[in-house]
Amino acid sequence: MLKTTPTTEFLARALDVSALRQSVHSANIANATVPGFHRLEVRFDQVLERVTLAAAQGSSGREVSAATPNAAVVSTSSEVKLDEEVAAMAHNALRYQTLLTALQKGGALLRMAIREGRE
Repeated sequence: MLKTTPTTEFLARALDVSALRQSVHSANIANATVPGFHRLEVRFDQVLERVTLAAAQGSSGREVSAATPNAAVVSTSSEVKLDEEVAAMAHNALRYQTLLTALQKGGALLRMAIREGRE
């Protein structure tokens, strides 16, 4: 079994949250013309606060793995503004690409260490 580093675990979680944000932005855009639809938003603050509190109390770290980003999707009272939603979606896509690049570079460093710098 391959153990992950805290950095790899963090990047994987951040990718999960970014993918969730992309889904929420897509849902908002798809439902923008639906009467009575309120914009959805990802608010990860409460989940992060719970995990941080558990970590401060000396827990084993399972709370980080168990923290589900889906619990952070909430409905707001505002309507969807397409231009803002598309801009937020583009910003999130850039964040996702950056996180993915960081994860790939970590894998490349691990491969280099395994091969002892050869190749």
